[in-house]
Amino acid sequence: MIDVLTRISSYMDVQRLE
Repeated sequence: MIDVLTRISSYMDVQRLE
């Protein structure tokens, strides 16, 4: 399940960059 959290974190980071 850690993978899911990592993916969410990465997605949020991308949204922040936009």
